[in-house]
Amino acid sequence: VNTTITSLTGTTITVASLGAFPAARFSGGFVEWQATAEGTIDRRAIERHVSGTTLLLFGSTDRMVAGQAVSLYLGCDLTAGTCQSVFNNLQN
Repeated sequence: VNTTITSLTGTTITVASLGAFPAARFSGGFVEWQATAEGTIDRRAIERHVSGTTLLLFGSTDRMVAGQAVSLYLGCDLTAGTCQSVFNNLQN
């Protein structure tokens, strides 16, 4: 999901939209963004999809700013149901 950071603390980010994804779908996923003008990409793991559009990160929000574009990647709860219905990857 491509979105924008609307606010942040030392360990959480709030984003503009997560679309129609259910609560906790991004827990265990990651956030990715362009961290430098030269195009260096940085990533942080998402510990928990706290509520609504707020995500708790592993690590800090260092090199992130409000208004910045980010890409969010879904997490996996390691169940067969999610593997099949969300990722269509049960056979693997």
